Amino acid sequence: MNMRQLLGCALLAMALMTWGCEGTVTQGNGSGGDTSQGDGLNGDGVNADGLSGDVDNDLTLPPSLVGLTAIRIEPQDKTLIVTPQAPATQQYTVYGTFDDKPEADITSEVVLHVQEPSLGLFIGAKFQSVTTHGGETMVHAGVGPFSVSTPLHLKFVSNALGPETSNPLPTAPWTVFAGADTSPGLAPQLVYPNDGVMLPPNVAQLEVHWRPSGGADLFELGFHHAALDLNIYIRCTEPTSGGCVHKLEPDTYRQLAETTDGLGPVQLTIRASDEAGGLGSSATFDVEFAQEAVEGGVYYWTTSDGTAIMRFDFGDAEPNPEVFVTANDDRLDTCVGCHALSRDGKKMVMSKGGQNDGRIVFLSDVTRPENFDLNVPNQDDQDLLIQFAAWNPDGTRFAAIYGDVDNESQRNRVHFHDGNTGLRLNESIDLPFEPSHIEWSPDGKMLAMSRVGTHQTSQRPFNCGLEVMRKQGNSFGAPETVIPIQPGVNHFNPNFAPDSSFMVFSRSVCPNGDDENDECDGDSDLYAQTYAVQPQPGATPVFLARGGGPGVEDQGNKNLSDTFPRFSPFAKRQGAGRLV
Repeated sequence: MNMRQLLGCALLAMALMTWGCEGTVTQGNGSGGDTSQGDGLNGDGVNADGLSGDVDNDLTLPPSLVGLTAIRIEPQDKTLIVTPQAPATQQYTVYGTFDDKPEADITSEVVLHVQEPSLGLFIGAKFQSVTTHGGETMVHAGVGPFSVSTPLHLKFVSNALGPETSNPLPTAPWTVFAGADTSPGLAPQLVYPNDGVMLPPNVAQLEVHWRPSGGADLFELGFHHAALDLNIYIRCTEPTSGGCVHKLEPDTYRQLAETTDGLGPVQLTIRASDEAGGLGSSATFDVEFAQEAVEGGVYYWTTSDGTAIMRFDFGDAEPNPEVFVTANDDRLDTCVGCHALSRDGKKMVMSKGGQNDGRIVFLSDVTRPENFDLNVPNQDDQDLLIQFAAWNPDGTRFAAIYGDVDNESQRNRVHFHDGNTGLRLNESIDLPFEPSHIEWSPDGKMLAMSRVGTHQTSQRPFNCGLEVMRKQGNSFGAPETVIPIQPGVNHFNPNFAPDSSFMVFSRSVCPNGDDENDECDGDSDLYAQTYAVQPQPGATPVFLARGGGPGVEDQGNKNLSDTFPRFSPFAKRQGAGRLV
């Protein structure tokens, strides 16, 4: 916590102590005017007629405010401009209404603070903003049982310069873009990020891609919102494959995200100049920043530069993927790929060697990836082979499947393993079908899985449907069909939302209706798309069109290998709803 935040919290604590005097108070209505009544959501004032009956105001006020009946604040609903070079400042005045004398300035008697201390603080009755970002907050003032509030809007305005190139930017390049568009032939094509994307506020990485037109190489990247006017001026002297790329500086990303997180879409437009008076603009894309940060990290398997399980930490000061586990001579004789992380993020079980192998590698502490608790050296022990696994909510056990065997009864089985050792327990569920892609719901009450229609391997099953099993006492009941097996379609890889109310999964339509085509084998399917469905028999799947839709460079192609969706375990606030 920085000093400004500390002071803001201290002022808030003082105000709460001041308002916490005897009697119950009624919140004001938020308009900045009369303080006698209201709903308290935007906060305008408080009278002294609490729910517990009349209170003698004079007992809770300093002698100079005896007879006070209401307070108001000026200015109301103020918008201020913040820049990286200069903070915004605003003097506030609080007036009191008395029952026996005229209205008077009582500012020196009240406590003033802002609801969001990261935006600035009060020095006496003068508010001073930070210079790192803008946003929206409330200004609160209070004395005794009286309080008053008013909105404060801080608009962040900045002109930033891109990296230096062999062709320097003109002096004050924003003046070049001061006029209206005159040359449609100069209009760039905005390619990335996708229109309508929502980003976590704490990723701190964003690239903007565009295709130039008309020979222009001077550009204005503009991010605009009611709370923001941020422009970046840049040249594109060496296009890559005909396109330009600019990676935002981490500070620029934070300015964008911290100003507008939770406040709706930011409009991104790229303008081009021929530096002879001609200007052209791209289409405008919406880019939104979520209200709350994404926590934790993402683990994923890569085949790039040698196979490995990678980790990306959200909010890291150095937000770059790092190798978590990979094959090497000292610890692993071959690759590890399929893996399952416990829901508390502390343990991981992995499958080594891929198809027709599946030796367990187990970690009870992911902060020490060099210390395996279990690293099975060979396939002699069939009890120590898995392909897919899923953890129960408290991490005490995990369910696993292994179908890369000829024995049908063995592959039609769900096994349970000790969550502290990785060893198989003497517990299993025999099924009337081969399962794959096992999943345990966050509430612990359901197992979900792919129901294999045509056997191949667990990693590449053909013609699957989706099943769930519900907890009944200490065991699971009979399978229930959520999505039946259908000719020419593969439904696979269910994954529960944090509240267990629905699942996402992958769906591939097989080319020419061929159930055994490699492009619909439940692996890296070209035709895979992401759907959502409730874990109920006969539920209707819903295609997630926004998440799985094509970008500009896809040119309308919807076959994007959109496989294996995963939820963050944390549900976050987003406006009046929640984000998962």
